Amino acid sequence: MRLTENLMKQILYLIIIIITLSSCKKTNYTIEGRVLTEVEGEMIYLKVSGEDSNIAIDSTVITNGRFHFGGYIDNPQMGYLYCSNIPNGYPIVIEPGKIEISILNDVRISGTNSNNILNNYLVKFHHTTSKKMEIKNLEKENILKNDNKSISALVEEFDSIQSDYIDFCVNFIEANNTSIAGAYVLYKNTALFDEYSLEKIYSNTSDVFRSSLEGRKVALFLNGLKNSAVGRKYTDVELQNIDGERVFLSDYVGNHNYVLLGFWATWCEPCRRELPLINKIYDEYHNRGVKIVSVSLDSDSVDLRRYLSNASLRWDVLSDYKGWQSKAASTYSVNQIPASLLINKDGVIVARNIPLSILSEELDKIISE
Repeated sequence: MRLTENLMKQILYLIIIIITLSSCKKTNYTIEGRVLTEVEGEMIYLKVSGEDSNIAIDSTVITNGRFHFGGYIDNPQMGYLYCSNIPNGYPIVIEPGKIEISILNDVRISGTNSNNILNNYLVKFHHTTSKKMEIKNLEKENILKNDNKSISALVEEFDSIQSDYIDFCVNFIEANNTSIAGAYVLYKNTALFDEYSLEKIYSNTSDVFRSSLEGRKVALFLNGLKNSAVGRKYTDVELQNIDGERVFLSDYVGNHNYVLLGFWATWCEPCRRELPLINKIYDEYHNRGVKIVSVSLDSDSVDLRRYLSNASLRWDVLSDYKGWQSKAASTYSVNQIPASLLINKDGVIVARNIPLSILSEELDKIISE
């Protein structure tokens, strides 16, 4: 009887140890946040990076302007916080430790090493974005005034800010080439670099950097750049036309035609501003052997059809309605729009992202060769 009691006690003790150890494993990070009172009572979601989209792993109600998440994670991973006033998600590194984030008039992240590093980048990013938007708004005002001198000065200032931001990113990535924060910054800014520069930066990163999801996505993007570089043969992709019919890029390439392949979306304001100019290009060149085909990165076919019904575009618009996960966008390493490439009669890519201001001049030059 005593043996049985002792055995039962040992089993109970063992169960307590297992439960204790298990509960310890379940929480090795916490996220403590503060937000504006306007989102009081709303849900806030914590998501992690996925191959195609971010995946929700937790949610909670904002109470008294605060929220809390806790959990266990083996290796640092990029996470994103979503609520009504941050619909696109705010980045955060989920890693062991206490993470603090303040989403008030500005955003600050702190508490763990990777988040302190990430915060330094985000401060620069938001400052740069704010300055660029300010310049663009001033540029619009001066266009209406036809003040070319002021416009030239603003363009020069914009280019200077952009150059400074690129230098900052390069230095940031080099200084944090073993950190997931560095991988995130490179992934978010791949469009700033040509193939040579991107490969140089990526080749100097660590295994930890490259094995992260963001690092792997950079590798895929770089591979796409190589496969769609000027001088390479185009890659066929399957899409749908506006009537929902299955079409291929190869339906347009060849047949003694050049193909100007563009990437855009109805929600992209710079893309929409370009459409009347592309209509003029179409009128000028469609009888000279240049076909224009555009791939929409819209996700909703109804929205796209509704927009096109009033847009009077004169060329074919294709899509697979997968947004940024579009097969065409990944095949040609498109991660910002508008974007374009020109394919010659033999199916060889002869140019990428020709500025619209010199497109006619470049087309004349290429067609006459």
